[in-house]
Amino acid sequence: MEQSAVDRQREDDTDELLTLLLDDLGPSLQWYRDEVARRLGLTASELLCLDVCRCRGPISSGRIGEYLGLTRSAVAKMVRRLEAAGHVVRELPQGREQDVHVRLRPHATRDALLEGLREEMRRSVQEIVDDHGIRGRRHALVARLVIRFSDTFFGTPAPWPTRPPGAGSSPSGGAGGRRTPLRGGDLRTPTVGGYPDPRSLRPPASAPRR
Repeated sequence: MEQSAVDRQREDDTDELLTLLLDDLGPSLQWYRDEVARRLGLTASELLCLDVCRCRGPISSGRIGEYLGLTRSAVAKMVRRLEAAGHVVRELPQGREQDVHVRLRPHATRDALLEGLREEMRRSVQEIVDDHGIRGRRHALVARLVIRFSDTFFGTPAPWPTRPPGAGSSPSGGAGGRRTPLRGGDLRTPTVGGYPDPRSLRPPASAPRR
């Protein structure tokens, strides 16, 4: 059955938007994250670990392994390095002494560095906001679109295979792929500045996902 003009336009629009996200925005965000990791002297996995601790902490080392797709021993070594550098602290919840929890802690160098990087990017974003009049309803729409794209690409188990066929189950225990890591992008001490959680802009869980 031949596609209608509306369907063809929908397909073309989807392909163009996907290309912009993956081929244009993706590398730009990756550059930012690589620069953050380089300036902090961290690996990509260590930076992701701090992201997870910020978004979900305090969090068990086992859950960190699920988010990052790492073994328990690899997570333990990484957490020890981050703790020695002053980024996190390990805690033993009362009654669950065998379950180590990891919490992001204040870190003056990290917070100051990220504050500077954020301010540099804020000026550029402010220009975009002013040029396109992104305020009020338009701002709310853009914010929700960004959150939906974020959830689609990073907030659910990866829809593509991450292990070759026959390689067994994924590190998170599911078949066919691991859970895609979180990426918060803002690792400043959560108590500094009172920044609102953008997840508060998400629609209620009961809202249908189209």
